[in-house]
Amino acid sequence: MPGSRMPNGATRRQTALRVRFTTDHLQGLIVSGSANIRYLTGFSGSAGLLLVTESRAVLVTDFRYASQAAAEVGPAAEIRIERSNLWEGVRSAIQSEGLRRIGVNKARTTLAEMAELEQVQAEWVPTKGLVEELRWSKERTEIDTVRQ
Repeated sequence: MPGSRMPNGATRRQTALRVRFTTDHLQGLIVSGSANIRYLTGFSGSAGLLLVTESRAVLVTDFRYASQAAAEVGPAAEIRIERSNLWEGVRSAIQSEGLRRIGVNKARTTLAEMAELEQVQAEWVPTKGLVEELRWSKERTEIDTVRQ
């Protein structure tokens, strides 16, 4: 997958996701799962969380992936490196944005992860499949890649 195509595709995909924020009146969405994160940013590492807000995306990963994230993500997301707890980086990004209504995928978020998030005063909105539904539609470059 050529690196020059992914950031533009990732930007379009994030824009499509943001359109879906209006239905639930979300200010942001926490994205987990490596397939969803890769779809929205191009990052292929195994440790990551993504916060997509109305105006930007923040990828939080650990120190092992610092150079890989920079190479794969490009301008698709701001990268934050955490030494031990990725959720700490997500909480920090949420607080710095002043977000108050944030979606979390109810099928992917554990009780332990919710306990991490609830340290931030916000309304946590359970969502289901926002990114997965976008992934069903294939862009021309994805179709060409599958054909090859």
